Parts: sequence; structure tokens; C-alpha cells
Amino acid sequence: MDQKKIKESLRQISYDVREELQKMVCANNDSPKKILRSTPRILFPKYNNTKIKDKTRVSEQEARILFCDILQNSDKYKDWFFSIETPTKNKYQQSGGNPSSARSDLSLYTYKDKEFKQVVNVEIKAHNAAPLQICKDIEKLVKEQKENKNKDHVQHGYWFHILKNSNSNTIEKIREKLKSSFLKCENVLHKSCRKEEKVAYCKNCEKNGKNLRSSKFNITFFICVWKTEEIWYNELKWNGKGSEAEYEKKITTFFSGEGKSLENLSRAGL
Repeated sequence: MDQKKIKESLRQISYDVREELQKMVCANNDSPKKILRSTPRILFPKYNNTKIKDKTRVSEQEARILFCDILQNSDKYKDWFFSIETPTKNKYQQSGGNPSSARSDLSLYTYKDKEFKQVVNVEIKAHNAAPLQICKDIEKLVKEQKENKNKDHVQHGYWFHILKNSNSNTIEKIREKLKSSFLKCENVLHKSCRKEEKVAYCKNCEKNGKNLRSSKFNITFFICVWKTEEIWYNELKWNGKGSEAEYEKKITTFFSGEGKSLENLSRAGL
């Protein structure tokens, strides 16, 4: 399956998931609600903490279940197969100890010539996640696309992010964390590199072939807000061959909101 078709399918799946999220209601019997035939059977659970004004709990778990439900039951995606919590092909050392296989939230496959081919890895995030958690998932999305001797590398990464609510400050914080994950990911994840935290990337990591700048990658970002129905979307591509300055400019521009960047599709009328 070519990159254009992959990108089109992922965009449509994301819109379908987002539409189902918008239809969902909370299991909070304090407020009246109208249940329609189209209302998803899955509910947002409620917080029991009396100090929380809005008791609806929105998480990445609901999005992942809806991804699976849509892929399983929609004829539009009959050419896709999927797995959950897919073990990575590469080993990672993201929290100390020995390198080990990690997990991708969701992986998509095509079936051709009597063979399944894993072509997309999806990472799903909710809320204003911690920098370390974002770094871990960005590293997986990038490095699982590295071609190996068996030629069975993943072709595309996909980042799906759900926010319960947001303002301009929330989006800017997420942009900044994503940008830092590409520029400083190694420094955050690897203990031996943390003293290099102020530089764009760690020289030691580059020597060891770990640096994200030296990796070719293609990642699509889809960020949606449950309450306001806003969407931020775009595709980030890197050839793995540019200089430090070129890489930093590419990443900074993409997450800055200027030019060909992560743009607000809601405001664009799309």
C-alpha cells in the first residue's frame, strides 16, 4: 500500500474515531441526557471526587477501543488488519535496566501474497501528558520505521491525541513537548545523556546510532478536543540526512504554528 493511500485511510479513521468520541456520553446520572440509536455503547466513566466540578473522565482507552471497533466493523477498512499492544521490533532502554522490547498501542497491517505486513504504528495519548511519556512514544514511532535486513520495517507512524478541553495555552504546551521530544528525546530518556540536556541532541547518542535526526521517518499528528470539536492535523516527514541546523528548523517550524505546520483544521473550515 502506497504512502498516499495510508495517509488518506489514517485521516479518515481518525475523523471516524473523533466523531464517535463526540457522540459519547458520561455515566453521570446527575445530568439528563438524550440517548440515541447512534450513541456509542461505551461510556465515559465519572470521577467520584466531589471536589471535581466536571466529573467526566476522558482517557486514551476510549479512543483505542473506538479505533478497534471501527476497524473491525466498518466496510471502509476491510483491507486493514490490526493488533493491540504490539511488541516492537527494536529494543529500547527508556527507563533504566537492560534494553527490552516495548509496545505500540495499535498496529495496522495489510495482507498481500499470503503475508501480513505491518505498515503503521499508532500511539494514542490523552490530556497534557508528561514530557517523558511523550518522548517514549515519539522514540518508538521514529525508530520502528528504521529499515532492517528483513525489509519488514513499519512505513508510517501515527499520533492520535485526545483532549477533554483546551485553550491556547494547552495546545502550546503540547506543541512544545512534542517539539522537545524530537530535539531532546535522547537526553530525556537515556541517563548517560541527561547532563547534555541543554543541547539539541546528544553527541554520544548520535555516535551510537540512536539519534532521531539520523532516522528517516513519516509521522502524522491528529489532535482533537472533545468539548470544542477542534482538530489539529498534519504530517511530519524527515529524510534522515540533513544537518543539525536543518533538522532543528524543520521540527521547530512544524510545531510553531507557522507555515507548513501542525495546523488547526477547524479554523481552516476542513
